[in-house]
Amino acid sequence: DWRQIEVVANDLESDLDLVISGDIRARDENPVKFRAEDGQLRFGLAFDSPITRLNERNRYRAELISYQRSRRSFMLFEDRITQSLRNTIRTVEVSQLNFEIARAAVRVAVAQVDLSRLRLVEPAQGNQVVRFSPTIARDLVSALGDLLDAQNDLLNVWVNYEVLRRVLDFELGTMQLD
Repeated sequence: DWRQIEVVANDLESDLDLVISGDIRARDENPVKFRAEDGQLRFGLAFDSPITRLNERNRYRAELISYQRSRRSFMLFEDRITQSLRNTIRTVEVSQLNFEIARAAVRVAVAQVDLSRLRLVEPAQGNQVVRFSPTIARDLVSALGDLLDAQNDLLNVWVNYEVLRRVLDFELGTMQLD
């Protein structure tokens, strides 16, 4: 992560050290008899430039690459979640439209059944004898079958819609579980 980059970047900074060294010598046989004239004192500067730090530069670049990989991986993870949620929302919206279409299909099927029943019980007009054509019964059976299919489709669309709503609820983290 970015903190590790800062730690490795600190190794790339140049160093400037003040170096002081010295010694005091004793004259004669007495080891504690010191004289300033016999001692030495040295001062110096030691500079270490970042140009000479090949290993540290390589580690720094490796950390930058690792950070960028982790960052891109996280961004990809976020993008996939966003894409999944968008797809789920689109599918829910399509299911809502399919539900309305299936509801309209049920209404049409009910109207067909009603028309077929009315044709079946149609009173005779004037002096005519009531005669049933062979298609009236077939039309009623066909209308009832269409109504059953439309009701099954409506129920199927509704169940799929509810399942998608629950999935979306779960993915958004708003589902109440106990």
